[in-house]
Amino acid sequence: MRFDDIIAFTILFLFLIGSIMIMVNVFKSRPLKIFNGTKYLGITKVSLSFKVFDTYFVRNYWIRPNVTYEVFYKLKTEEGKLTMSLDNQLFEETTTSVEGSVLMTFDKLKPVVKLVGENAINGHAEVKLIKHQ
Repeated sequence: MRFDDIIAFTILFLFLIGSIMIMVNVFKSRPLKIFNGTKYLGITKVSLSFKVFDTYFVRNYWIRPNVTYEVFYKLKTEEGKLTMSLDNQLFEETTTSVEGSVLMTFDKLKPVVKLVGENAINGHAEVKLIKHQ
């Protein structure tokens, strides 16, 4: 083996080791279980606080289809009306406060939650999905 070959082999070896170390660090920093119902960047939780809410708010969840989830919801307003619908399966409406939970199974990857306020003042809405064990 010549000296140039040894240097080329050493550089290639160091490059491969460095690339592997970078990939390991990148994958360790990422959430590995994005579909298991844990909270990750709001994927399974929508929370909205407001002083005046006279419009609508739509958000998609990112879940695993055909898996049972427990849906927790809390809707609260001092005045006006607040309505929540989840994937055209769950509808809830209040002029004061309501909360509850229900088991649901979705047939698509991204079910839609829609919050609608009609002259709603000083309130909070929260809808959270947790994978049912």
